[in-house]
Amino acid sequence: MEKKQKRLIFIVVLVIALAILLNANFNQEDKNSFKYNGFKVYQTEPAVYNIEIYLENDANPHYISIRYDPRELDYIQVEDDLKQRILRNEVYITLTPNLTSNSVIGVAEIAKIIGNKFLFNVPVYTALTYSKENIPVKTCSDVTVETSVIMLKLSNQTRVYRKSDCIVVEGKTEEEIVKASTKLALNLLGITKKN
Repeated sequence: MEKKQKRLIFIVVLVIALAILLNANFNQEDKNSFKYNGFKVYQTEPAVYNIEIYLENDANPHYISIRYDPRELDYIQVEDDLKQRILRNEVYITLTPNLTSNSVIGVAEIAKIIGNKFLFNVPVYTALTYSKENIPVKTCSDVTVETSVIMLKLSNQTRVYRKSDCIVVEGKTEEEIVKASTKLALNLLGITKKN
């Protein structure tokens, strides 16, 4: 009888320990995940947020990684209906002269969405608005029915808008340009909230 009691106590303690462990893991996942505009977002590292998306004709989730909590980007204005002006046969993302390599992160944030073969599959090229080495020169005047131009530049505000048929991503700092670039990428996917 004593062995049965010890065994029963052991099983009860084991079940309680497992329940505590599972609850702790569940609560930890809740702290690192949230819903944003109907999309599940998981923070996997301090500056990595994975957004769960579903591709057409695929029941399995896929993930888009971004550097910022999408809720922190809500203040950035993105003009409506930019998608049709961007998704053409090719896209050039061009940088103005006063930018450093920090702004290239903004280029990467946009390019990984537009150029992704499972999303939009549009060829993306990097350019400058001025002549330097063998880098292509593209400005807003180079927009055609076949070619889109997205210009990244410093400004006195942070926003994304259309200038004629050219898309302008501007920020008060280079980090703000990266944030605005991320917001544009999320906007193209339909993840952002309407401004």
